Amino acid sequence: MEKEIQIIQDLFIPVLQKDVRFDASKCDNTFWEEIVQEFIVYQQDSKPFYATIYGLELAEPMKVIHKLENLQHSFLDQLAEENVLGYSSVSIVKLEHDNPFFNERVQFYKNLEKAIILSERKRIKSELPSMYDKYTFELDEKQLAQAIANRERKALRDKMKLWDKELLAEKEEEQVIELYANKTITKTLPLMPYIKYAIAACLVIGLGFWFELYINTTKIQTFGSSDRDTENVENYEIEDSNSLELPNPVLVDATNVSKDTNALVNEGMGYTSSNNKIKLVSINNTERIVSIKNAIDAYQKFIQKELLTVSGADPKNKKIRIEVEKNIDSLAKELTELQKKQNTYLFDGKKLTLYDIPSDNITLLAFENKFYVKNKNDFYVLTIANEPQQFSKVIDDALKENLEKILFDNGKFE
Repeated sequence: MEKEIQIIQDLFIPVLQKDVRFDASKCDNTFWEEIVQEFIVYQQDSKPFYATIYGLELAEPMKVIHKLENLQHSFLDQLAEENVLGYSSVSIVKLEHDNPFFNERVQFYKNLEKAIILSERKRIKSELPSMYDKYTFELDEKQLAQAIANRERKALRDKMKLWDKELLAEKEEEQVIELYANKTITKTLPLMPYIKYAIAACLVIGLGFWFELYINTTKIQTFGSSDRDTENVENYEIEDSNSLELPNPVLVDATNVSKDTNALVNEGMGYTSSNNKIKLVSINNTERIVSIKNAIDAYQKFIQKELLTVSGADPKNKKIRIEVEKNIDSLAKELTELQKKQNTYLFDGKKLTLYDIPSDNITLLAFENKFYVKNKNDFYVLTIANEPQQFSKVIDDALKENLEKILFDNGKFE
């Protein structure tokens, strides 16, 4: 019960504190235990919950109750996550038997946890070879000597090119022919450039002898060692392998039905045909939700059967794994949003949008500058908002009598 009380306190206390007459001393442990039990069965029986809130003697109890009602999905969602993480209690067992929304959230978090585990396991497996090479890397002595020799040769070639340029410049300067009195005077070339070439040749020959001697010595010292230390490093091209094809699950679009309807009113209430005309839109996401769940399941099976096998470990399939994980994440977010909207409404004063509720079962009424709907045997007050809202049931007996009278006067009373 501790987890349930902690979650309910985090959700309820900020709302209750906004009421000017809220007294925290009335909210002892017994109060929170009762609230948890009543909030869990709120959809089946809301009267005990209302009675407990009224017992706090708030200034605006109905306003607070309406706000708290909208927190039920958040409460069940957090409790479902705790259940997947290993927490269990009597309340959770009861929710598993009686609350479909709670079971859907539990299944969602289980699927999400499974996808994360599979993804991380694949990532770790793919990085293990490179991690081993990274921590066991040792530069081969032969490769080191060869790299040093190559670098020295390159530096020597660069110097020889520079000497060539100097030699050509000196030749142009010293090959000066002076014509004086029909005598040709030719200057003698200096020996310095040729001495440079001789020194460079000696260096190349000496470096070659040293390198050959060093290689032979290294081979003798490393005789009998592991093949990894003496084998030559060769560059090779990874052969093309057949890349896996990404699954292509079918996602069903949501259905949308709209119609114009007039809210039922009593004569003389001040409403006209222009201000009680409402556009009624019914959006059915049920088949869309089922298709998203099937798609997530297909992607998870693809990761497990294809990407976590030996054939799926090809580095070229890394992009496919990343794309699959992105698709799962995107679908999971959409699934969460659609499930939050189930059995809710959005009303802006002129248009009423219903989510996963058949519009044929809805009757609109207007009374005292407010709009109401009747669904089955209950009345609900509509709140103008920018976000989908949970239905708030009318519990005032006098108000229900007035709404039933409007139905009777319009021939809609059953």
